[in-house]
This record gives sequence, structure tokens and C-alpha cells, in this order.
Amino acid sequence: MFRQGFPILLRALVCVGLIVFSHSPQLVFAESPGLKIVTSVLPARCLAANIAGSLAEVDSIVPAGSDPHDFAFSHKDLKRLNDADLIILVGLELEGWLTKPLKAGGPALASKIIYLGEPLGPSLIRGSTPLIHSSSESHSHDSGLNPHFWLDPVLMQQAVTNLTQVLIRKQPANREVFLRNSSAYLEKLALLDADLRKMLLPVKKIPFITLHDAFPYFARRYDLQLAGVVEELPDVKPSPKYLGDLYKVVRKFQVRAIFREPHMSSRLVEQIAADLKLKVGSLDPLESGDFAVDAYENGMRKNAETLFRVLK
Repeated sequence: MFRQGFPILLRALVCVGLIVFSHSPQLVFAESPGLKIVTSVLPARCLAANIAGSLAEVDSIVPAGSDPHDFAFSHKDLKRLNDADLIILVGLELEGWLTKPLKAGGPALASKIIYLGEPLGPSLIRGSTPLIHSSSESHSHDSGLNPHFWLDPVLMQQAVTNLTQVLIRKQPANREVFLRNSSAYLEKLALLDADLRKMLLPVKKIPFITLHDAFPYFARRYDLQLAGVVEELPDVKPSPKYLGDLYKVVRKFQVRAIFREPHMSSRLVEQIAADLKLKVGSLDPLESGDFAVDAYENGMRKNAETLFRVLK
């Protein structure tokens, strides 16, 4: 009887044990869901990923190789914004294609948005880069605030501090983690700034021109001689008069090089280089690209290496 009844008794005990086990309060693992963060440009994604670490899922609306100035926004992208806990943008009119979708989303969507550029206030550069020592006022018109502040690692450090406080308000329980991650990233950016300053010191007096007006923050931080740009606005062809003045500046100040961008047409750059016998290089404004947590630092170092190599 005992042998026959033992399997039944054993099964009963196991079932009771499972019920007790499953209801044991010590073994219930509650895990708060991570933040869903959506960003626009690559540096914003790197910034958020480094501060939030494993506490957030960070994604970018603008895929690698796309231009955030005129990105084709889709309904799929709108769903990603609606599903996000935070939407981190540069602002300063960089993401103009988001104006209508954000307005249509109403207060609920607007409450998720963090603009990285706006708190930087007095440090921002207003207007387009004038041709160096140009007498023509038409070449230094006020086109608003230049949004490319991330090409200055010191301003990026300010953005890190600002975003850290936003994340702490969003998840106060993770304050210490955010602060620890933020401190580590600030150290990396400080080292980046020091490295770039040392690397660019030998070429700081050599004038150059770029395709569009993405690099005035970079030039200002490292005292570089940005003599002018080919396109004051992205994808807007310069007038014959402007090009004529640009050619005069290049000849007068012995500009040594012109820099294209990896994701934009370089036909005009190649023509100018051929006409004026300029060296040609490629500087990446880092607006988009393949994501890695250190993509920003790597991209900045690569730009500095390119400037040094082409200008020396």
C-alpha cells in the first residue's frame, strides 16, 4: 500500500511545495522597467546612453547616413515618439521636420521633450560664418543660432550635466547611478578636450574652408582659422557672387584646404579644390552614424586627426 501510494503522495507534496514556493514573498523579483529614450543626432544618443547606462533603452530617429536637417519623418517614427519616456533633441531649429508631428501630438508628447541646446544660452553662436575679413555684410547674415554645439566637447560637458539632472528627476531612485555614470563620462570628455587641444596646436594658424556651417564651435574652441564655408545653409547652392568672393578669400589668405562631409555631395567641393589647387579632406559633423557608446569621442578624434594630416 505504501509503495503504491508513495508516488501519489510524492506528487501531492511536490504540488503543495510548488504552491508555497510560488507564493513565498522572499522570491518575488520586482524589476522597474527601464526608460525608453529616443534621440535625434548621434551625439545626443551617445550622451544619453553614457549617462543612463543599462537603465535605459536609447535609440535614434535619424538612421546612420541620413541628414537630420531634412530627414523624412514617417508614421512609424511617430509611434516611436509616442512610446518613448523621453525625447532628446538638439532644438535650435535643427529638427525642423519634427515641428508638425510634435504640434499634432499635443501636450502629452511635448512634455517628453528635452532640448539640449537651449540651456547653453550665451555660449551659442549666432549667425553664419562670415568669409574671413570679408567687407561684404551679406556674407555674415543672421541665420539664427547655430545648432552644432556638440562639436565643442566643453559644451557637451554642460549638456551632460543638464541631462543628468533631467534623468534624476525622471527616476529619483537611480540618482546615484546617473551621477556615477555622468562623472565617468565627464572625465572622458575632459580628456577628449585635452587631446584635441594638443593635437590641433600645430595647425591652429592655417586657414581652411568647409562645405557647410557645422564647424564654428570646433574652430572657436581650438582657435582654428575657419576662413569660410561653401554652403551657408545645407544643400543651398551658393550664389555666383558669393563663390567669387570665396575664391578671392582663398587666394588672398592662402587657404590650404577644403573639407567635404561624408554624407553630402562633394561635386562643388571637388570643383573648387581643382580651381584653386586646394587639398581635400573630409570632416564629419557627427549628425548621424553607426552607434557605439564611444562614437562621439572617436568621431571627434578622427576629425582632429584629419585636420592635422591635411593642414600640416
